[in-house]
Amino acid sequence: MLNKLLTRLFITRSKVLSVNLLLPVLAAWSVAGTVQAGDSALEAFDAEGKTTYIVEFREPALVHFKGMGQLESAGGSRYEATAPQATGDKRLRPHSPAAKAYKSYLDNRFSEFQRQVQQGMGLQIAPQFRYRNLTNGFAARLNAAQAERLRQMPQVKSVARNYIHQPDTDAGPPWIGAEDIWNGAGGIPQTEGEGVVVGIADSGINWDHPSFADVAPDGHNHTNPRNQQFGLCSDAEVLCNDKLIGVYNFTDDDSKGRDEAASSHGTNVASIAAGNRQTVSLNFGGPGNVFTLSGVAPHANVISYKVCREDDPATPQDEDGCSASAIMAALDQAANDEVDVVNLSLGGGARDPWAQGLSGYGRDLLDLREAGIVAGRSH
Repeated sequence: MLNKLLTRLFITRSKVLSVNLLLPVLAAWSVAGTVQAGDSALEAFDAEGKTTYIVEFREPALVHFKGMGQLESAGGSRYEATAPQATGDKRLRPHSPAAKAYKSYLDNRFSEFQRQVQQGMGLQIAPQFRYRNLTNGFAARLNAAQAERLRQMPQVKSVARNYIHQPDTDAGPPWIGAEDIWNGAGGIPQTEGEGVVVGIADSGINWDHPSFADVAPDGHNHTNPRNQQFGLCSDAEVLCNDKLIGVYNFTDDDSKGRDEAASSHGTNVASIAAGNRQTVSLNFGGPGNVFTLSGVAPHANVISYKVCREDDPATPQDEDGCSASAIMAALDQAANDEVDVVNLSLGGGARDPWAQGLSGYGRDLLDLREAGIVAGRSH
């Protein structure tokens, strides 16, 4: 009962782990190791007979581009490999000269594809999302006949309908049992996540919560290891700082990435993974009880990627949930932002985890690993 109450406060009990460089990884496992709250479902067709489809091209994304032999039409140009397996780098470098050149090639190929579709089908593709780092493809609203025609095009590898996932309930970091790391066993530095950037793909974040204050309630003054802020932080309404260094919104609501879920699920998850250490007093009808509370990596930095939204009662369709196409866009952006850890506490039923668009993003999680990023997901 107490643990559930603390969860509702978006914080976790004391001794959940003071954190070093390894603990953000445990944070992802802790938050992702959850009980499912709801099943996934195919996104419904609208009144015009359209729904979101995820289209993947045959030519590889950055994380898998190993050489010219993988390209169908380079037009005499030469492009250097960007896949870490080929470069020998420990992680994907999405802003390197080679990556920028190959992204430009992919963008030109996509523009060519759009022209072909316009001329051959009379269809103007307006992508909701464009993927390049982990998957080379896009998401767009199509009817079934249009999706089938795209599937027949030679440069297309797959076309799949979009799924809507649901946030999961949480299981707290105390289950990790990592007190040895807390105490610096084996000479592990007690950095508590300092210098590590954790990406949270969920329902957004309440940026004014003390769990994400620049100067934590315990006095720790955060530094930004990237020396820049990401996404919507340039918006005056979005309160980023040296702790919360990035906010994105991949939904179609107007929240600017703020957590508007009734459960504050994204704020909860982010605070479990990397919330500041703080002391609170709870009164259960008697003398107050004082607790020291902390996220798993209290000195780590956070970038929030909003992929889940609440339903708008003013519209006929049900928008509640977490779109697979949005999740893929968030993961692609996380790779571009070069985060160290990504967490998704999002659930669904038993399906093929590698089918893009179905369970939705299983291969993208493997591709994050190829990019040198640790990914934790509900199971």
